[in-house]
Amino acid sequence: MPDEVILCGGGAQNKTLVKMLRQNLRGTIIGFTDDYGIDCDAKEAVSFAILAYATIKGIANNVPVRRGRMRLLF
Repeated sequence: MPDEVILCGGGAQNKTLVKMLRQNLRGTIIGFTDDYGIDCDAKEAVSFAILAYATIKGIANNVPVRRGRMRLLF
C-alpha cells in the first residue's frame, strides 16, 4: 500500500472515485495537488502538454506493459 496518493485533474473532482480510493486504501493519505499549491486542473493540462511535446519530438513518454513484455511507444 502506498503511504500517500496525490490526485489531480478530473479524478480529483470525481467524488465517487475519491470515496472508493479512501475505502480501498485505508491508512493511505489521499490528497490533492491543490493541497501543495498546485492547481489540480492546471497540473493535468501541463502534464498533457509535456506528453504532447515528447511525442512530437520522438521522445519515449510511456512504457506500457503488454503480456508481460515492455515496449516503448513513441
